[in-house]
Amino acid sequence: MRITCLRSEFAKHLGMVSRAVASRPTHPILSNILFTCGEQADEVMLSGFDQSLCIQSRMTCQIHEAGAITIPASILEGLVSRLPESEIELSVNNTQVSLHARCEGQVFGPYTIQALLPHDFPQLPALTVNMKTSLIKDTFLQGLAGVLFAASTDEVKPILTGVHMQISGKTVEFAATNGHRLAVVTTECATATKEGDAVEPVRATIPARSLREVERLLNKCEADAVEFRLDNCTSDFQIFQADRLQVRLVTRLLDGVYPPYSKLIPTAFTTTVTLERVPLLTALERLLILTGQRSVIKLSLQPDNNFVRLSTCMGELGQGQEDVPAVIEGHPLEVGLNAKYVIDTSKAMSSEFIKIELNSPSSPVVFSPIQGINAVHLIMPIEIREFT
Repeated sequence: MRITCLRSEFAKHLGMVSRAVASRPTHPILSNILFTCGEQADEVMLSGFDQSLCIQSRMTCQIHEAGAITIPASILEGLVSRLPESEIELSVNNTQVSLHARCEGQVFGPYTIQALLPHDFPQLPALTVNMKTSLIKDTFLQGLAGVLFAASTDEVKPILTGVHMQISGKTVEFAATNGHRLAVVTTECATATKEGDAVEPVRATIPARSLREVERLLNKCEADAVEFRLDNCTSDFQIFQADRLQVRLVTRLLDGVYPPYSKLIPTAFTTTVTLERVPLLTALERLLILTGQRSVIKLSLQPDNNFVRLSTCMGELGQGQEDVPAVIEGHPLEVGLNAKYVIDTSKAMSSEFIKIELNSPSSPVVFSPIQGINAVHLIMPIEIREFT
């Protein structure tokens, strides 16, 4: 195999695909990126696969000799990122990869890298399509941004490390929870319904890590949509440009039944607060400095006041109190919350004003934007006696 390409293009595609290369591989070839190209096309396919997540990217280049090889991702990416903008030639002789660059008459290299033949590279995941739809890029990204932060990072309950997607017609509902907080966003981002005559919603729980990579890829691409395919155990995201597949991400679905989160959201409240999002966020960020490892703040709500009082008391770290202008309706209430959770929730919303709804110091606290995207964020309270 021998190809020639621009360094900037090479670096861009390596950066995308290397995200799916195993950091602690069980086999040396899982540290490599698979390169494949044929005689007829002017492009090479780069593939990274850690046996859970697969990312493929199609790079335009000049093909001098077709072939396939797997090259260590960290070495190749390190070299290419440190070369000046130039034309790079990569050639393969058995398991030896030679790379050199030419820039304004100056030659860099050659650099020789020990590669591995592709026959031991794991078979890339196949997909038997049960559902296919096109997701509008901007609204799909809004849905992801509204829930990804709430997914669990604890592998004790693997199902909670994912985002639950439910597709019904053109409506997509995203949900994520770690057991202490819940984020649900509903958006009309599908442009076509699923294949077949079934009318039941399609449900799938996709690893949050994989969706963060989809989010990153979409932000790097100029496409207006992403094609989403699904079968019983795999999801496949494909990004096209000029009717040609450019980037593909395939990931396994998480096993298990996602919790019935809709039952956790109260339908009636005794206290409602309306306030500006940014003043709440900035006040919380200041108080967070004093909260210590438990990150707990107290919200004091008095309907006679025109503000919400935020306070913390953590002994050696000091004390803090801020009053944020608000409209309070209903019963007086004090509730303890994880300040980091409220900050994450506030950052996930773009609305100028938000609404906080409560029932008691021990019942879920619900945050929602006043305008814009349809979102509900639920945070479980913390007993105030634990930190006062």
